[in-house]
Amino acid sequence: MSKYQSTSFSDVFSHQTKVGVIRGGQTPEFELSLKTGAEILKRLQNKHAYKVVDVLIDRDGIWHVDGREINEKFLADYIDLAWLTIHGDNGSIQHHLETLKIPYLGSDPVTADLTFNRARLKQRIKDLGLQTPDHIQLENVYTGDMEEDMRERHIEEKAFEVFGKLPGPWVVKPVAFSARFHTYLAKTFPELLTALRIISLDVDDVLVEEYIQGREFVSSAIPEFRGKEKYIIPPHEVRHGKEMFTHHTSRTGSFEMIPAIQISPKIKQLIEELTHELHNDFNLDDTAVFHFIMSPKGLYVISVQDNPELHEQAPLYRGLEYTGSSPDEFIFSRVARLLKRKEQ
Repeated sequence: MSKYQSTSFSDVFSHQTKVGVIRGGQTPEFELSLKTGAEILKRLQNKHAYKVVDVLIDRDGIWHVDGREINEKFLADYIDLAWLTIHGDNGSIQHHLETLKIPYLGSDPVTADLTFNRARLKQRIKDLGLQTPDHIQLENVYTGDMEEDMRERHIEEKAFEVFGKLPGPWVVKPVAFSARFHTYLAKTFPELLTALRIISLDVDDVLVEEYIQGREFVSSAIPEFRGKEKYIIPPHEVRHGKEMFTHHTSRTGSFEMIPAIQISPKIKQLIEELTHELHNDFNLDDTAVFHFIMSPKGLYVISVQDNPELHEQAPLYRGLEYTGSSPDEFIFSRVARLLKRKEQ
């Protein structure tokens, strides 16, 4: 089928509401998005109230509907509603859906871009009067096309810039939220050089922040779930046996989540209230996962993940199970919420 054909005869005359699960995308999170999308597609098959459509954006940005290449301008011919499972995108897909007037599940383009860019996210957290690790943003860091001597001089300049502005130890990560690129802990100046040397081969904008030690917690907020306007999955303490809980650690599942019953009521209440407030303040449309560290200096907001991944290793997946819910209950509730948007 040509990518410039809009739709088929059977698609036009289908009376079922067509819910498109959009996955893949031109982001470093391509494989993770496929995993989340596949989990949702698997659990939504053979539902008679609506038709589930697999919408895949490949690494080259070409759109596919149930395996057929299409022109994305005609996406509205194939789906009525969209569930975005693309991770690491700055809101471009939401913008496209809004242009086509396709209702979708997920935050608007502005909010998506805010949670995608760690530097802007941290500034927003500070503007709300909350604690987040101090940081500096390094621009024009990429050295992949430099000669070795020039690369070393460039990295040394960036390292001295950090050394003069922010005391160590340092956490080095991309500004763009991504699990593909690792997060590095540098305790000494030589380790800082090494971390910048590695990350500069792939990344141009780098975030360097202070290293905060303490007890780590994750919590989630889900609108219109289990009879509540905003359901908060109680905080769970994360134990991983490493010096940092990174998005890569979360992705691989090499951590343990301690149920909220073992957390003091004071800490539990504080994190739940903050989770609720952050979800509102960031104007997050649907589900989000929050990462906190309780240190001797207080509670720090580490990350806000809009459109979180859903697979067996993910904190959201585990949190649902630990609270007596299930991925099925969550997924069906999201589709029910999405179907309401077709009626609006």
